[in-house]
Amino acid sequence: MVRVSISILKKEAKKNIEEEGLEKFEEEAIETIRRAKKRRVLLRTKKEKRIFREITKEYKPEIHGPLIEFTPPPGWKVIEEYWIEEHFCKIFILYNEDEQDYWYFVAEPKLSPYEMEVYAQIYLLMRDELERISISDGMEKEAILQKIYTKVLNELGINLDEKGYAKIFYYLERDLIGYGRINAMVRDRMLEDISCNGYRKPLYVYHRSYTNLRTNVVFEDESELDSFVINLAQKCGKHLSIA
Repeated sequence: MVRVSISILKKEAKKNIEEEGLEKFEEEAIETIRRAKKRRVLLRTKKEKRIFREITKEYKPEIHGPLIEFTPPPGWKVIEEYWIEEHFCKIFILYNEDEQDYWYFVAEPKLSPYEMEVYAQIYLLMRDELERISISDGMEKEAILQKIYTKVLNELGINLDEKGYAKIFYYLERDLIGYGRINAMVRDRMLEDISCNGYRKPLYVYHRSYTNLRTNVVFEDESELDSFVINLAQKCGKHLSIA
């Protein structure tokens, strides 16, 4: 009995040490990212020449596993599903028999807290990089974005596993050259209309097979919705101001 207790204590101690080590690693990594922007400015002003290790990681689902794991909420069942972008974005049409209701569900990869922090910092840097160059319609926007993404990761010295690398790039592409939260719906050929009645309210779509459907996409606050509308107008060549 004593041996078992000691063994359990050792396992718990080892687990705590590993968790503390992981937390410390993530804190240090996040702090490195926060200092990165200042460091990049210094590198440019001093015109220092550095050779960075090329960071390119290819995500392979058969090796690294799926990016999307979806389980319908209680009371709902999947009656149809299809990809918008294979491995990265999938649509599930759900049905609740008790409520006689349908639900349009957009499933995308989930980011870990660390990946969310990396995304937030890289997004600002890449947005600045994109503003410095002019992308015409004939240019491969995804290829240009991939090149900038790799460049920023190299300069910051951020190391991600294959899944993290792929997930963050998916959201960067969606938000920088796509249509943000509604990107999947814009690309869905089965939809004829997308409507938004305000923040903290689900968006609705008109589906060719299921007519009007509530979605799981929501703008959480007014500022997020205002920013989205302005960005959308800019993509369409229009100017809007929020009064």
